[in-house]
Amino acid sequence: MPMSVAPDDDHQEWQDRCSYDCTVQLTSNGWVWEFLRRNPVFRRDLVAALQQALPCLAEPLST
Repeated sequence: MPMSVAPDDDHQEWQDRCSYDCTVQLTSNGWVWEFLRRNPVFRRDLVAALQQALPCLAEPLST
């Protein structure tokens, strides 16, 4: 299952019953992720955390 936090392009298909076929095999963790990735507070916090972490990841590791 792809773990994407990109804007939900698939939300436009919410009325299409076939759009939910992938949910049949979701585990508990899969369901948690589906709800979490749509949570606007989580998305905001994730963007803030990534903005803070990315400069650190670009620095060379000291040996």
